[in-house]
Formats: sequence, structure tokens, C-alpha cells
Amino acid sequence: MPSEHVQTPTVTYVSPPEGTTIEAELLPEVPFERVTSAAAVDSTTKCVVISAHDGWTDTTEGLRRRIPEVPIIVTGAADPGVGALASRLGVEYAPTELFTNGDETLAERIHAVVDSSDAPAGRNERALRDLHSLSTGDGDFEAKLERILEVGREYLDLDIGFATSIDTGKKTLEMLAVAGDAAFDAGDVFPLEEAYCKATVRGNGLLAIADATDGWQDDPAYESGLRCYLGGTLSIDGEAYGTVCFGGTEPRAASFTESERTFVELLIDRASYELEREHREAELQTARDEFETVLERIDDGFFALDTDWCITYVNDSGYEVLSEAAAESYAKSDLLGENLWAAIPDAVGGLFEEHYRRSMETQKPESFEAYYEPLGVHLGVEAYPSDEGLSVFFRDVTDEKRRKRALNDLHSTTRELMSATDRTEIAEIVSRAAGDILGLSFNAVRLYDEKADRLVPTALSEKATEEMEPLPAYVPGEGLSGTAFQRQRILDTEEHDRPIPDSYGPIRAAVAIPLGQHGTLSIGSENPDGIDDGARSLANILATNAEAALDRTEREAQLRQYRAVHESVRESVFLIDADGDFRLVTDPLAETLGVDPDSLIGRSVKGFLTETGYETGELLLADLHRMETAGSRSYETALLTVDGEELPVEIELSQYPGEEFLGSVGVVRDRSELEAERARFENLFEQSPDAITDATLTDDGPIIRDVNRSFEETFGVEKAEAVGQSTNDLIVPEGDRPEAERLDELDPEALTDPIEVSRQTPNGVRTFLFRGVSYGRATEGPRAFGIYTDISDRKADQRRIKMLNRVLRHNLRNTIGVVQGYLDLLRDDADGETLEYVDSASDAAEQIAAITENVRDIERAFDTAGNDVDHQTVDLSSVVEDAIERAHTQNTEATFRTDVAGVPVYGDDLLRKAIVELVENAALHGGDAPNVTVSGSVDDETVTIRIEDDGPGVPERERQVVSGERDITQLDHSRGLGLWLAHYVVESLDGSLSFDDDHDGGAVVLSLPRPEA
Repeated sequence: MPSEHVQTPTVTYVSPPEGTTIEAELLPEVPFERVTSAAAVDSTTKCVVISAHDGWTDTTEGLRRRIPEVPIIVTGAADPGVGALASRLGVEYAPTELFTNGDETLAERIHAVVDSSDAPAGRNERALRDLHSLSTGDGDFEAKLERILEVGREYLDLDIGFATSIDTGKKTLEMLAVAGDAAFDAGDVFPLEEAYCKATVRGNGLLAIADATDGWQDDPAYESGLRCYLGGTLSIDGEAYGTVCFGGTEPRAASFTESERTFVELLIDRASYELEREHREAELQTARDEFETVLERIDDGFFALDTDWCITYVNDSGYEVLSEAAAESYAKSDLLGENLWAAIPDAVGGLFEEHYRRSMETQKPESFEAYYEPLGVHLGVEAYPSDEGLSVFFRDVTDEKRRKRALNDLHSTTRELMSATDRTEIAEIVSRAAGDILGLSFNAVRLYDEKADRLVPTALSEKATEEMEPLPAYVPGEGLSGTAFQRQRILDTEEHDRPIPDSYGPIRAAVAIPLGQHGTLSIGSENPDGIDDGARSLANILATNAEAALDRTEREAQLRQYRAVHESVRESVFLIDADGDFRLVTDPLAETLGVDPDSLIGRSVKGFLTETGYETGELLLADLHRMETAGSRSYETALLTVDGEELPVEIELSQYPGEEFLGSVGVVRDRSELEAERARFENLFEQSPDAITDATLTDDGPIIRDVNRSFEETFGVEKAEAVGQSTNDLIVPEGDRPEAERLDELDPEALTDPIEVSRQTPNGVRTFLFRGVSYGRATEGPRAFGIYTDISDRKADQRRIKMLNRVLRHNLRNTIGVVQGYLDLLRDDADGETLEYVDSASDAAEQIAAITENVRDIERAFDTAGNDVDHQTVDLSSVVEDAIERAHTQNTEATFRTDVAGVPVYGDDLLRKAIVELVENAALHGGDAPNVTVSGSVDDETVTIRIEDDGPGVPERERQVVSGERDITQLDHSRGLGLWLAHYVVESLDGSLSFDDDHDGGAVVLSLPRPEA
């Protein structure tokens, strides 16, 4: 609003088009004219006041160019950003908050500025206007930077000005621009250490050196020749980039003033601003170049339109489509600038125009698919609007839509496959789908016949049947299909590298796809270039679905067979899937649980096991899953019935038979009776006089789980101390460790035969008879009882008896020899009755000698028993002949008959003596003139020898003594050692001796193992 008292306005106020204005409340004493644009400002005005608003910087720069001599004040609410811009533009900034406390008014500020402007322009004003004029002029960054340096050099009245970029890694600086008569040029590179700039970038603010001769002579920068210096840091986005510096070859008479420092800071701000803009433009150009490169490289078509629908850019892919759709032929460069609708009139009025125009009107992206009939293609289009126009991406989605339709159809085929009930039906569905859905009119499905080891053609397309010769059955590895099946990977005729057989008819390329272990899908094409990747990919999907369907039918067949088997037996069996849900439960198990079998299907096994039992089962199943070969694991737990009762059971888990680990089979065995038996056994375990361990056989040796009281007493080790330790570490003497470790490596089942071992006890090392009894398997390994019978005293007794036996036999033989000597002397002088007494005594002495020999032979039989002796096989007849010859001398009235020809026996000298003793016994005790028969027979495993006589036979009491049924006493004993010798010899040969009275007389029967052929 103009003042009523002043005719010519002295102040022009540029107010914002909208929003708050300062109006008269801040200008009550100054005549002003209110305008809304820079163009309306009269050049005769004394001062311009601009209210900060959107676009105020453009207004300021416009006034600076048109009337640079008129001072400008920018006002408005306090804003540091506005203040910084005002400083860079070289104008006064006076926020309204300065005038609200009464210290100063806007009018007073205007008068001060106008008065200063009316005075002769001083050095500062001229420099600021020069700076503004230079910075707002045209030119590239280097030219502007040179003008900034020139203004600063003239203002400071110094010789040179220069700007640098600094590489802190290399510790160098490069000259960006130089003003004045300098000894270096733009582009020169110097060590940072040789310049004052190093101190500039290390400090905060300006580095001012009025006289370098004062304190700088020792610095390498002094050698540059500059004796005064003023410089600051050039930055981009607050990060140091380089320096802006001014210097002279002579020291200054006075220090740099505050005004000079401020002016240089303004120069540095201006230079930083120009540097940032230069970098932004370079980055923008780089991004623009990269974007255009990307657009040219992408397969999608792209073009850009301006607001007049003229084409401003098109990439190669976009040009191919647009040029083909255009009404006339265009070169790519000629298409630029053409109106889209004029160039492609067929697109007018269609979906493309509708979506493009809506996108521009709403300024929202449009994404759509449309069929463009002139080209016969489906296009997928994405249009992105902006104020400058429209960016359009598009691609040919014809094949993609065809593939989607095929995939949808294959999805329906999958449902059909999964409802098929046999392999042939699946093969026919696959062949039909390959032809109808995928357009592969030449196809065949071969299924593998495991018994014949052949891939048998099972389903063929109509064209394959009509135009090709009958397809052969292949063995794995034969032909394209057989090779693909054997290698279990997709194979085509090119990779197979073999000529296409004439039997293929018109087919020039083929692909064979394995259906897992079930067969192959073969597809062919009349095109020599082969089958495209899209068709191959879809055929592979079809083959994968077919493999899954064939797997399913195979598993269901196995399951039906499995169910039929278990429904016919009365076993408690269940089948669970990989999630632990019941798939099958037999009636006996369901009865045990108290539920209907069908109601269990789909329920988790977890509800019928204790928590520990379920967790143990999971661990065992995981172990089975890791096994490469089929196996099983058993463990003891308790079943939970619907009534909450816990039933002790043993569960044996195994993998469900099939290619994949899809489930598990469990066999449940009732342990109720076993638990009772176990209680009885535990009582026996504790009461046994033998030391017993219950151990788990691990790689670290037998780890003790339990010991009985006899073990604690025998080995002096408390149960609490023994449990968890290895028996090898606990009771095996150091010297016997190798033997103990060898026993650990044996199969637990092989430890049932007694083994003599030495073990450490509190009373020293003692001898034990060790027996192992395996009774089960746990996760950690087999479990077994170890039974230790202390035979140390028995061994000592045996050694004493053996020693006494040898001494007794030795002394008897010596004494008998002496007696026989004396009897021989008496015989020479005796006659009559005396001679009879001598002969009787001599016979008795010979019998005693024979007894000692029998004792020696019995001892040999003891030593031979249980040892591997290499016996020779001879015919029994030779052994019997010797026995009869000796027996005949004992009783010449006896009659002998034999039937032993062709019967083989081990030619052991002890066996000869045993048979001699038995035949002599029959001849001597069978009567005055006994009939003695020796017969032999042989079957697959046994040789039987019978010595019969018609006498009274061996007395019953004597038989019982020999067989061990009656103890030896002073009344009950064998009359001689001959029968004992026969008994122990036969026993040492793993045979047996028995008696047979089923005839007139007596018989001794020997049963011996048949010699190996």
C-alpha cells in the first residue's frame, strides 16, 4: 500500500502471492510500493524488501541481474537455511523476530541500508556485487571457479588465488584452478606436505598467515615462495574436498581483517556450492547414461513420451515393436519427436490409449495386459507418469500366457494323475497331456518292468502310432530312453550324439525324460532345431508329476499288501507316517489300547506313549533315518491305554519299505510276563554266588550298568563306584588288557562258552571262568551279563591232584618193578603150591601196573577234551581187529563176530585203548564162553559202535557211577578203570557212552562224531 504523504515511493516490497505479508505494521514510517514479482520493481527504487517464500531466490537473482546497484533485504520468519542462501546471494537478511523486541525496527534497518548504499561504494560492496555477478553468470564450473579466485585475489590485493583437491590417501593435492601470476597451473600435482593447505584441512575454519617469515621458515610450505596466505576448506556435503587459498610473495603489513576473513568465507561457500552443483550434475549425467544403457540392454521394450504425446526416447527392443506397428517405416532416430498416435493410428481408441491417457490424467501408474491384433501378440504394459510425460515399459507375454494356460491345464492333469489307480492309467494320462496340452504330438511313455529288466512302451500318442514303426522295449542304457533312464537325467538326441534311427519316421529331434525309477517320457519333433526350452520345461513338470503319481501308486500297493499281511496275523503292529501319525493299526494292538482301529488313523502316536517313550522313539527313528541300509531298533517303554493304564512293552521300530523314508513300522510285544520273569531274575541276580555285571558293550569297552552283591564282595568295589566304569579299567590286570580288549571285539553271541580269565581282586590276581550272556540292544550298543566264577581254588586242587597222580604212578611203577623182580627170583626156587602163590602175586602186580597206565590214559583224555586235536581217519575194522586179538588172549573160549567194514573213525590211540578195554570186558565178564559181537554204523553226522555179549552186562549201580547219576563211595564204585577210560575217551572226542539191554545180554554203545570227508 503506497504512503499518502510521499508522492514517489522510495521502497519496493515484493510480497508472496499467497500467505502472510508484513504490510504496514512493519513499515509504518517508510513509504513503500507493494508488488508481487521482480519484473514489477522500478529501477529507481532506493531499496527492495523481499518476503521469503517459494521462489524468493529466483526473484533475488533476477533483481541482481537487472538492477545490481539496488540494495535488497530478505525478511520473514527466522530460518537458518534462508539466512545461508541470503549470505551466498550477497543480500541483507533480517528476520522479523529482530524487530519484535523493540531494539530495532525494519524501517531503521532500511534507512541504514539505503544510507550505506547512497555513500560511495566501498571495497566490500563492490566485491560482493562482483562476486554475485560472477556466480550468477553463465559458464562451466572451471570458469566460475577462476572468476571467484580472481575476485578474491583483487579484493585481498594478493598475487595469486588457487583452488585444490586433496587426496589424503596419497597425501597429494591437485590444482583445480589458478588466478594471477602463479608458478603453477591447473592440473599440477604437489605433495601435500609442501603446501600450507595441509594445515588448512587439519584445522577448523580459515588459516591466516600475514607474515610467513614469522614462525614458518622451517615448514616445507615456506619453500613455495608465498609469504602471506589466507585459505579455507572446500567441501561437498560437509566432507572436506580441497581448499580455496590466496597468497602473496610479500608479507602483509597488517593481519587479515575480520571483513577480509568473512569475504573469503563467502567465496569458499560460493565455490563449495558450485562444486556441489558440478558433482550433482555429473552424478545426474552418469545416472542418466547408466539408465539409458540399462534401457538398451533390457529385453523389455521402452519408450518415453512428453506431455504432447511425442516420442522422446525409445530403446532397441521398443523400436522393434513400435516400428512394426507404425503406419509407415521409420528409422529409430526419425521416430524420435513423432506423435505416438499419428505414428501408430491403429492404437487410437484402444486399450493402450485408454490406459496411457488415464495414467497422465491421474498421475498414477497403470499396469495392464492387452492383445494387439495388428501384431498378433499379447503385451504386458507398465506406464509411469510424471510432470514431463509418460514412461512405458512393455514386453511380449504371448509365450508366457500360453505357458500359464498350459500350467493351469497341467494342474488339472495332476489331479487326474493323483486319482489314477495303476501304472498303465498314469502312462495314458501323461501321453494324452503331452499331446493335448503341450502340443507334443509325438510322444511315448515307457514303464520299467523289473522282472524283464526292460523299458516297455505302455502309452503312445496317435501320431507316434501312425507315423512311426512299432517302438522297441529297451534295457537300461540302450537307446535314448534307456540311456536317460540309466543316467537318471534328461537327454536329447544332440547330447546322445547318435544318428536318429529310421524307425523314428519324420522325427528329427527327440528328448527323453526319466520318470524316476518307473520309466521315461519321450517327446519328438519334426523340426531339426529341436524342441524349444519352454516345451521341454513343461514336459519336465509333467514328468515330475507323473513320477510322484507312480510313487504314490507303488506306495499304496505296498501299503495294501502290508495291510493284508498284518490283518491275517494276530500281531500288535502299527504304521506311522513321517509326522508320527497312525496310518495303520492292527486289531490286537487296538484291543490292547482299548480303542477302535479306524479311530486311530490320523492320530499321533504321542498320545499312547509315555513322554520318555515317545522321545526315545524319536531318537531311534532319527538313527534309522541316517542308516544307508535297512535296519531296526528296539527299546522298552510303556503303552498308555484309554483308561490310563501303563502296559510294559517292547517296541521294535524299522523303516517302512520304500525308496524314501516316509514312515516307520512298529511291532509291539507285551512285557508283562517278561517283567515278572525279570523280577525273578533280579532276585537270582542278587543271590547268585558268582560275581555278575550288567554292562553295555561300547567302543570304550563294557560300561557297567549294575553289579550284584557277590561282585562287590569278590572284587571289593561298591556298586555306586562300579556303575559307569569300564570293567577293563576296574578289574582287568594291566598285563591282561590286550586279551580283555580282544574279547570286547567279539560278537556278544560268541561269549556263551566259558573262558578262563585273570582278574584283579583285593586278595591279588585270581582265576575266573567267564561267561557272557547277551540279552538285548540299546541305543548305546548291545547289553550283556558277565558272569565270573572263581576257580582259583579248583585250579590249585587240580594242580595238586595232577602232581600226586604223577608221583603215585611213578612210585607204583617203581615199586611194582621191584616186586616183579623179587617174584621172578622166588619163581626160580618155588614149586607146587608156592609157585601158584608167586604166579598170583605176579598177576596182581601186572594188574596194578595196568591200572596206572589206565590212569595215565584217562589224564590224557582230560587234557585232550575241548582242545583242537588233528585226528587221522581210519577204518574201524583195523581198530576192532586189534581189540579182538588182545581179548582172545584173555578168554580163549570166547567167540567174536564183527560187522564194521567201511565204517570210518578217528584213528586216535586212546580210542583204540577204549575199544580194547570194552571188548576185553565183554570177553572176561560175559561168561565162560561168551559170544561177543562188535558192529558199526554211520549216518550223516554220527558213527555208532556197539559191543554186545550174551552175559549179564554191566551192573546197574556201576553204570550209574560212570554216568554220574550216583556218587562214588566205598560201596558204589567201578570195579576197574577200563569203563572209566572208555567213558572219558569218548567224551574227549565230543561223543557219548551208553548202555543197551534190549537183547539177551548186555551192550555198550559208543556214539562219535562222523569224521569229515
